[in-house]
Amino acid sequence: MQEYCMFFEEALKVAIKAEEDAFQTYYMASKKVQDKGAKVLLKELAADELEHKYKLEKALLDEEVLELGEGNVPEGFSFSEYLVEENKISEDSSLQDIYLYAITSEKKAIKFYTNLMNACKGSKMSYLFEKLRDEEKKHLDKLERDYEETFMQEN
Repeated sequence: MQEYCMFFEEALKVAIKAEEDAFQTYYMASKKVQDKGAKVLLKELAADELEHKYKLEKALLDEEVLELGEGNVPEGFSFSEYLVEENKISEDSSLQDIYLYAITSEKKAIKFYTNLMNACKGSKMSYLFEKLRDEEKKHLDKLERDYEETFMQEN
């Protein structure tokens, strides 16, 4: 299923933008929220997004990685469903609100990278998207564990 092969450079650019948007969302939110725990979490999330963006930009520069076959974007595929939603965090957002927002955003990122990975099976790009997906899964696992420890303690 290599429908996106000629589309990888564009997919990388969209992924870079998604990571940049996620960084900006978390960074700006860290400036707004009052809750100290939420500030710390948002700064950690922003730093993670910068690391992802760097990896994607590096892949964009690697001409060998970008030697792509031909193909088409699957009908009905929309990158917008995977992007981080802006303006969902306010200065009144609690630590719990931030966790729930971040968990939802990580799930979207996992789905995004999984779809790209599967569409690119057998290529170097598939490996890159697999690694990015795996990093997002680690973030999600950590967020969910932290959330459970913080907000779902047994009585």
